[in-house]
Amino acid sequence: MFSPILAGNLFGAKGVLISTFICFVPRILVGVLPYFAYLFLRKILKNKPIRFFLVGILGAFTNTLFVMGSIYLFYKDAYATALGIEPSTVSNVIGGIVGFNGTVEAIVSGIIVSAVGVVLIRLRSIPNIGVG
Repeated sequence: MFSPILAGNLFGAKGVLISTFICFVPRILVGVLPYFAYLFLRKILKNKPIRFFLVGILGAFTNTLFVMGSIYLFYKDAYATALGIEPSTVSNVIGGIVGFNGTVEAIVSGIIVSAVGVVLIRLRSIPNIGVG
């Protein structure tokens, strides 16, 4: 139901636009928001691993919050039907997904981005390595 093609069959042109938004905008923002957060944090936080950890968390939460929030806003009833639950409980289900899965994903992302970011910064400082 959340793919633009299937949404078009179920909800018409409006469904195509909404599902296209859900498919692309959160994933684009995963690159944009952490980038600007990194630029901001670079000015106020000197510890590189912590800086990378924080932007990794932001990237993961950006995707999770925008996707799940958009599903709630635009497809609450369809989501409830797909899960076989009452529409009034969708906010609890989405809150649980964001709270548990989103938090685990954010922590893992923070660790990975921190590890990779520190290595890339070190490689970039080596003359003639070809990185950066």
